[in-house]
Amino acid sequence: MRDYIDCAIFIDTPLDITMARRVLRDMKNATGEEIRKEMEIYLRYARIAYIQMLKDILPSSDYVIDGTKELAEKTDEIKKIILSL
Repeated sequence: MRDYIDCAIFIDTPLDITMARRVLRDMKNATGEEIRKEMEIYLRYARIAYIQMLKDILPSSDYVIDGTKELAEKTDEIKKIILSL
């Protein structure tokens, strides 16, 4: 894939923050049971996939963005990277 990608940007966000953001954003009207099911899926699949990305993708990324920053800060940083290419 390296031959086809000019720049790889990895947004590194701790797992607890990603989960909290997802619940707040996507599950505003969810029942407790729906949230519990999502937590099971998260623990069984999503967390494992993210940990694998940390091993496989993060090391080969050209840039790493701090995912704990506010959205505007992250997008400004990404824009600067893209415009510098």
